[in-house]
Amino acid sequence: DDADEDEHDGSVDHSSTAQLVSAAAEYMRKHDYEGALQIYSYVRNRTKVWDSALTELRVLSNRSLCLQRVRGRLPELVSACDEALRRMAELRRSGGAGVTEEMLLRMQSACLSRRGNAYTQLGKAEEGGRDLLEVRRLLAQVAEIEARERPQPAG
Repeated sequence: DDADEDEHDGSVDHSSTAQLVSAAAEYMRKHDYEGALQIYSYVRNRTKVWDSALTELRVLSNRSLCLQRVRGRLPELVSACDEALRRMAELRRSGGAGVTEEMLLRMQSACLSRRGNAYTQLGKAEEGGRDLLEVRRLLAQVAEIEARERPQPAG
């Protein structure tokens, strides 16, 4: 029936996305990174409109974490990190879409660290070193944000 196909374009709705992301997180807690990766990849490919930018970034970031843990998929890991970093840069340019600067910096650091280590394992020491230097710079920014937000002791 063509009418049914028109109504369901293969995309996932917000409640389904939330359930799938929750299931993937459970797989990760059980150290089933291959299973979690399959779910995150499915959600990434099927979700047309995200309930929040943070959910999208978590899917992209956790997908790269799964690829890192699965081992042996370094080129795919580099691509997943590239995609997540591209999306973070887009969000930063558009004002963050409700994701705090600290959260963006932490997620960016995680993806750069994963990509840097993957580059190093692929024999691309220069690219790996560049990413890891950037991680140090970003984590210094996180520390500055934390210091600004930390209440000063009375006295």
